[in-house]
Amino acid sequence: MSAKVKDAAWVDSNLFNENRSKFPADELLCLVGQWAAWNLDGTALLAHAEDLVELDRKLKQLGIDPAQVVHECLPPELQLGGLLDCSPCEAALCLPPDPTNHT
Repeated sequence: MSAKVKDAAWVDSNLFNENRSKFPADELLCLVGQWAAWNLDGTALLAHAEDLVELDRKLKQLGIDPAQVVHECLPPELQLGGLLDCSPCEAALCLPPDPTNHT
């Protein structure tokens, strides 16, 4: 096992999702299409950037280890309440939903 994997933070996904869902959606609208870094419990947006390389650079400048945050892509389709209007797979890839897929 690599040292990088051993140093990765453990995230309580239920707590993170509960707290992250409370973040005001209107505050995220200016960040659509960007990557965001959240603290591990989802209560604070630490940094954002247009790509992961820039995001990790910003985190390091702030003295934050990029392995100790939750990275999230904020796709262009955000609904009120902070819910994504696309599937989790599309959100993870930062892609808009396929308009031809009617499932």
